[in-house]
Amino acid sequence: PVLSASAPTISGTRTAAGDKLYPGSMSITATISNSGGPMTSSVSARFEYSTNNANWYPFQEVGPITTTPKNVSHTWDGGSGNFCFRVVIDNNSDTAGPSTCIEIVPQAGAFIGVSRELAAAAVPDTDVWNFLKAFFGR
Repeated sequence: PVLSASAPTISGTRTAAGDKLYPGSMSITATISNSGGPMTSSVSARFEYSTNNANWYPFQEVGPITTTPKNVSHTWDGGSGNFCFRVVIDNNSDTAGPSTCIEIVPQAGAFIGVSRELAAAAVPDTDVWNFLKAFFGR
């Protein structure tokens, strides 16, 4: 077999612009495919994360993989920051699939319950934060 992994798809609550996520429940999904001969034994696979798309850390086993194509996924509660994700097959970084990076930003106004309404009205997060800083004198 010649196994490969797709770039992960990351889902969660998106910002109004759609290019970033808010913290909270998120899912990461990828597909492992085989472009070679039949699988005769299982292989391991795992999700890895990085904050700089260079130094990778394993965080969730998703194997064993016994058939392909195989959809793999993991759900977690994420915090703010810049993160990249990829799938590694058979614990060998040479078999890593392409990475997907996402910025997770604080949800402006969440503590006063207006963030979703502001997002729906297309008010940029930076405008909300600037208002809050001015309102609280910071």
